[in-house]
This record gives sequence, C-alpha cells and structure tokens, in this order.
Amino acid sequence: MKKVILLFILLTINYLDGKAQFKETYFEKGKRAIAAGDYALALENFNYSLDDRSYFQAYFFRGYAKYNLGDLIGAEADYTACLKEIPNHQDALFYRAIVRDQLSNFEGAFKDYERALHADSLNSKIYLSRAITLLSLEKFEATIADCNQAIRLKKGDAASYVIRGIAKTELEQFEAALSDFNFAINHKTDNSFAMVYRAECYRKMESFEEARADLKTVLQRDSNNVDGLYQLAILELEENQLEKALKLLDKVLKLSPYNTLALFNRAITKTKQKDLKGALVDYDAVIVSNPKHISSYFNRALLKQELGDLKGALADFNQLIEIQPNYVDAYGARAQLKRQMKDLKGAADDQQLAAQVRANNIAALDKGLSSEEVQEAMETIKLSSDGSAVAENSEKLQYQYAEARLRPYYYLTPVLSTKVAEDYYQPSELAINSQLIGLMSEDGDWDMEQLKQQLDSLNKQKSDKSAAFYLNRAILYSQMEWYNQAFLDYDSTLSLDPNNVLAYFGRANTSLKLRELLHTFPNVQEFKKEGDKITSNRIEEEYLDYNYTNIISDYKKAVSLDPQFSYAYYNMSFVQNKNEEYNASLESLHKAIALKPNFGQAYFNRGLTYLYLKRTDQGCTDLGKAGELGIKEAYNIILRYCKK
Repeated sequence: MKKVILLFILLTINYLDGKAQFKETYFEKGKRAIAAGDYALALENFNYSLDDRSYFQAYFFRGYAKYNLGDLIGAEADYTACLKEIPNHQDALFYRAIVRDQLSNFEGAFKDYERALHADSLNSKIYLSRAITLLSLEKFEATIADCNQAIRLKKGDAASYVIRGIAKTELEQFEAALSDFNFAINHKTDNSFAMVYRAECYRKMESFEEARADLKTVLQRDSNNVDGLYQLAILELEENQLEKALKLLDKVLKLSPYNTLALFNRAITKTKQKDLKGALVDYDAVIVSNPKHISSYFNRALLKQELGDLKGALADFNQLIEIQPNYVDAYGARAQLKRQMKDLKGAADDQQLAAQVRANNIAALDKGLSSEEVQEAMETIKLSSDGSAVAENSEKLQYQYAEARLRPYYYLTPVLSTKVAEDYYQPSELAINSQLIGLMSEDGDWDMEQLKQQLDSLNKQKSDKSAAFYLNRAILYSQMEWYNQAFLDYDSTLSLDPNNVLAYFGRANTSLKLRELLHTFPNVQEFKKEGDKITSNRIEEEYLDYNYTNIISDYKKAVSLDPQFSYAYYNMSFVQNKNEEYNASLESLHKAIALKPNFGQAYFNRGLTYLYLKRTDQGCTDLGKAGELGIKEAYNIILRYCKK
C-alpha cells in the first residue's frame, strides 16, 4: 500500500515585532518567495534573517521551505529550533510531526501531535494528519477514530472521508469504504484522488469493471495521472495482463522516476515475463533508494540464484538477515542456497536458526513491538509511492537531475578582472603579492591572449627574481596549462621561500589538474601548446609521476604552515577521496568546516562521502546544510538517496 497524502496549509503567523527593519525586509521577502513557490530564494532570505538569532520566526518558514525542497532532516532541525524559542508553537509542532512521520520517527510524531492538540484540541487538520500517520502504520481502527474526530470538527472535509475510506478498505469493510469515497467524490470538484482509491476498493472486492470505469474517468481527465496509471497497472498485473502492466509501469516511471513502489512492481512484472536481468536492474534501483528494503533483497537473491550467481545470492541473503534478523523465510531460502553450494553444515545451521527465529517471533507477538522496533520494521518495508510527475515539477530544484559527484577543488588564478568567484582566505603574512592572486572552484572563461599579456608584463620585471615573481608566474603558467614551466616556477618559489604556503597549495593544485588531464588524455605528455616561451612540448616524467600521495603531502605542508587555510583542507579532502582515503577525507572536511562554517561545497562533499560510507543520516544532514548554503544540486541528491 501506502499512498500517504499530506495536506499542507501555510499559515500566516503574526509574531512580527518592530525591531530591525532590515531583517524584517528579508523575512517578508522569504515569505513572498514561499508564496511564489521559490523555496531556494526563500532559504536565502531566511538565512539573512537568522543572522539575528532573536529572529526565530524565520526557523519555522525556513523549515517549510526545506520540506518543500525534500530536505526532511533539515526541516525537522529548523522546526526544533523554532520550538526551542516558542515551546508551544502549534504550527511548528504540527509540521514537525508530519516531517517525523516521513522520517519514520513515529514516536516523535505522536508526541508532537499530542502537544499540538493540547494547544488546539479543535483543530481538525491535526486529527487528519495523525490519521495519515496511523494509516501508514496499519493501525486502521485508530485511523478511523481520528478521521471521525476530524469530520466532527469539520463536516464535509473530503480528505478525511478518503483517508477513512482507505482504512475501511484495508479492514475489508468495503461497503462502508465505498460510502466514504462516494461522499468525497460528490462533495469535491477535483475528486480524482478519491476515485483512484475507490477503484482500489473495487479491485479488492474483485469488481474489476467498476475499478476500470473509475480509472478510465481519472485518466480521461488527465492521461498522466501517476496514481491512476499505477492503480491500473496493478489491476492489469492481478489479471495477468503482463504486457499492459509493464507499459503502464514504464509510463509511471517516465513521469515519476523516483517512484520506488512502481519500480518494485515492475521488477515483479519482469520476473513473471522471465526477464530476470531486467528485474535485477529494477531491484538494484529500489535498493539504492532504500538500502534496507528486505523484500527487494529477498527477491533479488532468488533471481541471482536462478541466474547462477550463487555468491551474489548469498551476499543478498546475508545482507537481508543483517538488516532484519527475524525474517524467517530468509533462513530457509539461504539454507536451500547453501545446499546448492554444497555447504551442508551451513544449510543445517540455517534450518535450525529458522526454527529458533520462528519460535522467538511467536513469543514476541504476545508482548508487542517497542516504538524503536516499529520504526526499524517500517524502514525495511517502506517504498515511495511518490505520485508527483516530474513534468509538473520540472522547475523544482529537487526534480532537476544532478550527478552525485564531488564539488570541484579550488585552485589559484591570476586576478585579471571580476572573474574571481570568491574572496579567498589569505594565509597570514605568507601570501606574497596576494592582490594578484584569486581563487576559483570552477574553470573560468579565460582569454589566452590576456594571460599572455600578463605573462609578458611579468617577465619584464627581470630585475625582480623574487619568490613573489616565481609564484605569480607559476600561477599564470598553470592557468595556461604550461605545466613544465609552472612546476619549475613553483619549485623556484620554494627554493627562495621554503615556507611559502601558496606555493605548496598551487603546486598541489597544478599536479591535480594535470592528473585529471592525464586521466582524460593518456598521451597528454605529447600535448602541444601554443607560444614561443615553451622549450619543450613534452611534460617531464618527474611531473607525470606526481601521484595523489605527493599532492596530499603538499597540502599537508600548506596546512602545517598555516592551520587556518580552510581551502587547503578542502582540496586535500578532495584528493583523499579520489585516493579512496574516505575517513581521512572526512577529517579534512571537518577541519575545513570548523574554519569556515558556511562552506557549502565542503558540506556537500562531506555529505556524499557519508552516503558512500552508508552513513545515510549524517550524509543527508550535510546535504541539507549544503542546500541551505546555496548548493542547489544537493536537493536532487536528497530526493534520490535520502527518502525514508
């Protein structure tokens, strides 16, 4: 099941006071941006408002903006910050409960609902929202009770009838469910949602013609209605119309590519069609989205076993059991696999484990599950039934595809104009002629002729063969991709000034740039560059051998000379990540962020590193912070990898 709807109503809160008109302007701009659906702009404005720590109202609205960008962890943190200042802020409690529901923190969600109801016991939307949470936990009687309360307080609320109808359908109270759906359909102009769930009710009653009629009506109104297409696909699948089901699921996933429930059912459909490899691809995608989804591991293991990948199947069963040790069928299936692999002792052990786990599970039924066990169990079965069509959300940041790759490193560049992307931190007094040096993380559109002119101008200073001269010329050579000359000048700088921080930093950056070029063009040592200043077109072997370890050594030397140089730590983390030194990379990023708390790129890269190490909560928290600090690509990564 569960298609959970959340009906958000942004409430205007009149807590503004007369202090800081400058701050109020940003606060009002943020609220206007929310009203216009520009949540990234809203974040930017609320960040400015929060420079004044007493302007706590911005936390609530920023949390709302983050929620709409898909950053659930960040939204929860902001609602919590608001509640720290105003403990009984009803709307913050309400929205935090909704976010906690989606994060599978059900105990926290129910506490917030209780506090919100204590503040306003006549608010129907709190009962409705709690009913939705109860529905997701399959507590159908309690769902109905809360819907009854919502309807008592707000008669004619179609959404409450729909949720109550879904709960009654699950309890097989089909006639009562149909009555609720009919009421919602007759009392709401836009009633497609109710019709989709009435169709589901008809399907479970095996009244297939009625189900088809409802879905036909929905799809006649909107041929791209994702929920309608999905329900029709399930109907075709139940009637063993596999080709029709597959085409419908393909369309659902084209419209809503992050709909893991559709992916899972397409894998089932492909398995029935004997397209086992195609089914494996879909199960892989589900597991990427929810690494704890036990049914996908189980089904994928069976497919691998059938395809002869016995080690892969064993790995999947092992992972499943690690996630959910009480999954009895996994022990039996693994025992069968081990017999096939001639591991008879292992098979016997698994059969014994299966019997023991089955007995433990029966005993556990008597005492029930703790809230932590419920939360853990939900994470192993939960899939996204996101009915949002990408076409309808193409302007939303989280639906704009972004590659999950590290943000680029910083390198020194000559300051020719306003091309410099960011004011860089000067490493104490050791930055020589720093007014000629900038720092950029992206390649600029550099004019080669302009660079040559600056080089000629610099070369005319022949009487000044100082460390500053060689450093600035090395930066120019590096930008022009004249690598031999750049390395020679960095070396000359360090021979004259062995403690020059920027020389170590620049040499490391140039080496990294060269390594990336070598990766793209393996024969780059013959790479020809224009200019009569070059004595050789061939890059010297000693520079070609300059590996990641050498580069890291230069960055370490830079930070040992100037421990406040945040960009050196950031760049070093980039190289450590490339060199698969992930824990060292995290340590470098910790230091970069400690020195520069608003370092969005560092949060983004640390978030990706955490995700790679399967430390998902920490990764998603950092990606949310990166998004808050302006790294917009973070929201698509959050959408794909941080859905609970």
